[in-house]
Amino acid sequence: MGLTITFDCFQGSYHTFHFWRTYLAAQIGLPYNLMEGFYSEDEEWSVESLPKNMTLDTKKAILERLPLDWMIFDDDLLHIILNHSDCDGIIRIDECIALKARLEEILPAVDIADDEERENFIRITTQFIKGLGNAIEAQSIVEFG
Repeated sequence: MGLTITFDCFQGSYHTFHFWRTYLAAQIGLPYNLMEGFYSEDEEWSVESLPKNMTLDTKKAILERLPLDWMIFDDDLLHIILNHSDCDGIIRIDECIALKARLEEILPAVDIADDEERENFIRITTQFIKGLGNAIEAQSIVEFG
């Protein structure tokens, strides 16, 4: 059993989908595991564990406000997929258009050190973009299930 997202956006394990979203969030400097719904009080966080592109003051402010509210990042269109349920729901056609454009913008600048993980991320992202394009062409919503 796994996750299927219509229009062949994604089909695979929930673990793989979580891996993809974690790396997607990292591309914009978003600490995914610190976000509401993904944060665990069992893990210890330090300024060193946060993205390197953040200032020390920003890192300290983040650690004082855990878990982080998604509203902080809702100006980035990636929140459409990053904060989406991974087992049900839809992506509306207008969101498909916006998300496809944002994923296409990120793809050329992927920054993942491990070659295998980078290739997997690119493969999944490319497939998701293609699926969104299929939904847009069909003028249809994308469904999670």
